[in-house]
Amino acid sequence: GERYGEYSKGDKIAEYGLTALVAGGAAVVLAKSGLLGKLLKPLLSFQTQGQKPNPIIDALADDVAGFRVGEIEKAIMREAKASTVPKNSSREDGDVTWSIWDENSIYHFQTSILTPYSHMDAVLAELRPISGQTFVDLGTAYGRPGILIGAHYPQLQFVGYEFVPQRAAESQRVLRSLGMNNAQVIEQNLNAANFRPVLGDYYFIYDYGSTQAIKKSLQDILEVTAGRKVTVIARGPRTGYIVKSEFPAFKARGQVGEGSFGSQIFSTR
Repeated sequence: GERYGEYSKGDKIAEYGLTALVAGGAAVVLAKSGLLGKLLKPLLSFQTQGQKPNPIIDALADDVAGFRVGEIEKAIMREAKASTVPKNSSREDGDVTWSIWDENSIYHFQTSILTPYSHMDAVLAELRPISGQTFVDLGTAYGRPGILIGAHYPQLQFVGYEFVPQRAAESQRVLRSLGMNNAQVIEQNLNAANFRPVLGDYYFIYDYGSTQAIKKSLQDILEVTAGRKVTVIARGPRTGYIVKSEFPAFKARGQVGEGSFGSQIFSTR
C-alpha cells in the first residue's frame, strides 16, 4: 500500500513554508497571527470549483486555516527516529501504518498524501448529502474534510478519527480556533478491540493502515449501522479492493477521480 515513506523526497519548500512560497513574507506573518483565517472560505471556494487538485493551493489553505503541518511532522519525525524502530523500516501501530521519513518528505506528505480539498468537494457533490447527515473519516490525519465541511457544509456533521496524537491535537486546535462546531477530530486507535465508530451516513477510508485494520473498520461500519443505508468512500487501491472482494454487502455506485488516488463509492442499498 501507499505509505508515507514510500513517496519520493521533496525539497526544502516545506522548511520555509508554503505560504511564503505563494504569497510572500507578509502573508506568512498574517497566517501565523490568524488574521488570514477570514480568507479560508473564499480560498476553498477558489480551489473547489471543478478544478483539478492544486497541491500548492491545498497547502496554502492549510496555512490559512492555521495548521502547523511542517512543525508537527518534524516533531513526529524526531520522535520516530528516537524510537526503537530501525531507520527506513515500517511499523504498524494498530490502525496506522507509517514509516520514518526525512525532513524533505514533509512537503510530499502535505501535497501528495493528504486528500485534496477539491477532491473531497467533488466527492461531496457526488454524494449530495442532506441536512443533518454525518460524514465520518477513518484515519483523518489533519481533518481536511472537516475543514471543508465546516466552511461549506454547515448543515452536516463531521467526525474524524486519527491515531497519531500530535495530528489529532492539531486538528482539534484548528477546528476550535475557526469555530467549526459541526466538525470534530478524535484521537483513536481504530484497531482497538472495543472501539466502534459513531453512527454515520458516510464513511471515508483512505488506505489508512494495515489490511487487517481496514477489514475491521468495514465490519465495524456494518455493525454500527445495523441494516441502515450507509455509504463507504474508498480512496486508494487497497480499501477499494478489500470492499469489492470481501464485503458483498457494499455495492459499487460510482467513482470520483481517476487512478489509484480516485475514490470508489459503495453503498449498502
